[in-house]
Amino acid sequence: MGQPPRATGIPAFRTEQVGSYWDRQTQVDVVGLNWSQQTVLLGEARWTSRPLGVQALDELRAKASAVLPAPDWHVHYALFSRSGFTEQLTVQANSENVCLVGLEDIVEDA
Repeated sequence: MGQPPRATGIPAFRTEQVGSYWDRQTQVDVVGLNWSQQTVLLGEARWTSRPLGVQALDELRAKASAVLPAPDWHVHYALFSRSGFTEQLTVQANSENVCLVGLEDIVEDA
């Protein structure tokens, strides 16, 4: 039996629509909407050889206004990384309830 997932900050709402968003200036890899609760999950996936830092979260937050159906929606953030996360991002994510998902949270060794 595998170990339990290490992902943190997983939002507790049901998505009614899932996809991605892009226009000429903005791309968001994961968008999960709950229209009835006016709640959205915005996620960014990075396949780099270095751990993600706080800058990745800042960049995702900067994209939120382009994606939100209205400015009063509640936003959750998620970062997906092949190479994990810096300690600074991990501490910030834990205090702000940001979901961090590493490759080891998704793939289990055979």
